[in-house]
Amino acid sequence: MQTDLRGQNHKEKKSGGEVKRSLRFVGTAAAVLVVLGLVLGLQQILFPNRLEKTCQGMLLYADGTDPEAVTVTVRGTYTAATSISQEETFLGGADGGLFVNGMLLARNVPFSETTSDYCCIRDDNTHVLLSAEKEMNSVVAEFWYDQEAGAIVPEGEGQLCLLLAPAADEAEAEEKVEAFLALPETKLWLPEFTWEFE
Repeated sequence: MQTDLRGQNHKEKKSGGEVKRSLRFVGTAAAVLVVLGLVLGLQQILFPNRLEKTCQGMLLYADGTDPEAVTVTVRGTYTAATSISQEETFLGGADGGLFVNGMLLARNVPFSETTSDYCCIRDDNTHVLLSAEKEMNSVVAEFWYDQEAGAIVPEGEGQLCLLLAPAADEAEAEEKVEAFLALPETKLWLPEFTWEFE
């Protein structure tokens, strides 16, 4: 009987030791994850992802004005998405954003990882309808522009314009916009997109 009790006590001690070791392992793993998260967060703050790209594009006018060659620039920092449901947030900052010939089109741009780093927005400040890809392989923007003032204006004022980039000439720009308008996603992403060729 005594032997049985000693054996049982030994088993209980052994079982208790295993539980303690498991708890220590879980605690250590949790601590490592917390530290890793803090390091990554600090790295994001101290060394944000810097994005600066430039390409040539074409500005088309709905009223038949001759197309204009322009320079399109995206500049600023962005934070990576932390889950599939989130988007990368492009933070233009004081001197950043998406520009055409130095004119601001959109300050903050959400690049969605779930749609090949594309964003499709209507900018709250400039009211520009924009579809852009982070690597600048495709930028399409519709807005109203006053050529004399050199500024974006409210809808119905100035001229309706369409920016296509990258594009070397009018023919390439028209090919790109026709392909863009043919995408089923275009009406889904930008239901207010009104551009039509005459």
